[in-house]
This record gives sequence, structure tokens and C-alpha cells, in this order.
Amino acid sequence: MSLSKDYLDAIPPIYQDVLKAFPKIDPTRKRGYGLAMQTIYIRLEEEGKQYSLGEIRTACENLAAE
Repeated sequence: MSLSKDYLDAIPPIYQDVLKAFPKIDPTRKRGYGLAMQTIYIRLEEEGKQYSLGEIRTACENLAAE
């Protein structure tokens, strides 16, 4: 699924950061293949983002529910 810039700009920053992290972590990841929450957490932490693991887990669960 390709996400439009308008969509990304309209959602809260944590969702933007999580969605943008996926291709940075594994550009060859196929659709439907997930990533460990800890992997996303570490990537965002390396980028200077200050989210807790619980916040990332909740954001990922909310994105999956949508």
C-alpha cells in the first residue's frame, strides 16, 4: 500500500514516524510482513524520537486496526 503525502501529513506524528520507519529498517520487506516493536523503537530512538515502547505498540495496534 502506498501512502499519500496528504495522508501522512494529516495523522499524528507518532503514526507518521512509525510508518516512515518501516522502509528505513528493511527496504526489501514485503507487504504483510511485520517488524518487531523493539526494532521500530530502536530505529525511532536512533532518530531522536522520544516515544516509549508502549506508545509505539499502541500506535502499531491502532494502525493495524484501521
